[in-house]
Amino acid sequence: MTTGLTNLRLTRSNGRLHGVTKGLIFWIKYPDTVGSEQRSPPHEPRPWVVVSSNFLNAKLATVQVVPLTQSPAQGVPQAARVPIAAGEIIRHPVPRPLDPGDQIALCHQVRVCSHERLDEMPVGKLSTQALTDIDAGLTFVFQL
Repeated sequence: MTTGLTNLRLTRSNGRLHGVTKGLIFWIKYPDTVGSEQRSPPHEPRPWVVVSSNFLNAKLATVQVVPLTQSPAQGVPQAARVPIAAGEIIRHPVPRPLDPGDQIALCHQVRVCSHERLDEMPVGKLSTQALTDIDAGLTFVFQL
């Protein structure tokens, strides 16, 4: 499930990135974090996955995103840390690829992200099963 993809390039106009869908993974840099907010290493982006609905993604110039990491989050309930097996990630061949191996979605760190922070070339996409697991993590976080 991790091979056989060509580059996916989205189009940008009027401040919006067209074609953003739930499950796409982007490198995003949040230099303006404080306290315990999930941050990028200095001057480096980190991978975030789009978790907002495709209906909203098509209508708005923002998306909701959850960070991915390969480091376990200490003190965070397991239900908010969703493991994603490497086989559930379709990695796109881009200049800066997503790190190989498993990832962890930190559902307690969901953020709003402007399309202006998103690159036209997502680094990957999650499987339907991985998105279902993240939805369960978000349900736990927001007690839905």
